Amino acid sequence: MKNNLLFVIIAIFFIGCNTDNFKLKSKACFDYSPTDNLKNSDTIKFSNCSLNSNYYFWDFGDGSFSYEKNPKHVFKYKQSYKVKLFIANRPLGDTLTTSESDTISRLIDINIGIPKADFSYLFVDGFKVSFSNTSLYSTNFKWDFGDGTTSIEKEPVHFYNSKGPFIVKLKASDTLYSDSILKNINLTDTVSLNNQALIQNSIFLDVDGDKTNDFELYYAVWGGISGNWADSFIVPGNNYEVSLKKYCYGDNINFYSTEFSNQKISITSAYYLWATTLSLNFNDSWDKSNFGYLAIRKKINDKTLIGWIKLKATSSINVHLISYRIPSEIKSLIIDE
Repeated sequence: MKNNLLFVIIAIFFIGCNTDNFKLKSKACFDYSPTDNLKNSDTIKFSNCSLNSNYYFWDFGDGSFSYEKNPKHVFKYKQSYKVKLFIANRPLGDTLTTSESDTISRLIDINIGIPKADFSYLFVDGFKVSFSNTSLYSTNFKWDFGDGTTSIEKEPVHFYNSKGPFIVKLKASDTLYSDSILKNINLTDTVSLNNQALIQNSIFLDVDGDKTNDFELYYAVWGGISGNWADSFIVPGNNYEVSLKKYCYGDNINFYSTEFSNQKISITSAYYLWATTLSLNFNDSWDKSNFGYLAIRKKINDKTLIGWIKLKATSSINVHLISYRIPSEIKSLIIDE
């Protein structure tokens, strides 16, 4: 007993009575689970085992942070992340004063990348759509275009036969895992050509997406009694025919109409439509303040496709190609745009 008392007296003599010497030091510590075969889809649970601390700041190494004591986190990519925990002991209500602090860092390896399906798309021309595959950690792909057709290409270009909307599904997979995504795309059968002007230039149109030009539109200058004028010619090709009349908004086009011809059509400076073969004695007034439509028709064996081309004459030498309606296999078509 006397020896114990003597030890206490000696300890106080050497150490002194400063209570700071008896304070616990802050010690940063954490664990996490799961720890093996980590996937980029796993939710990692962090368990804080730090000592003498009431303030926590987590840096997960991927640009994300947390002030929770025991946070959860999902790492997006297959790679190594340096996770850092900063702890401190602060007086209650005091966010500035830190009496004790400590830091610890641990490396977490995400070594399995789980497929994540994603894609974007671009309207190339009318019903033709180009798909860009942005999926992660995938080697196999299955596309369902929503119209009864599929593809296993990585980045397909698909041609639809009608207007949408369509729900497109992409399934991305590897040898073990898979992921799917659905996106709704809305297709229109009218192609805008940004109000192009036909001025001493040729413009070729592939209106049905078969990679063959169906029409050539160009200007040719002719001499006349009262001077020169500019004619815009529409030259059909690839089995197409052009109507020998100007249609208007709301008109009905019938695929069996006799007003179709494979002749060249010209729009003159007087805003008239003329058949090239003048013996037909055909003309139809073209009001330059309005849009005009020419019907187009294509016969393929027992199928007949019909559509229209939208034009606007704005001056004696300016005829603008505005848009066109992709030909479809119907017997009657109302001009609706």
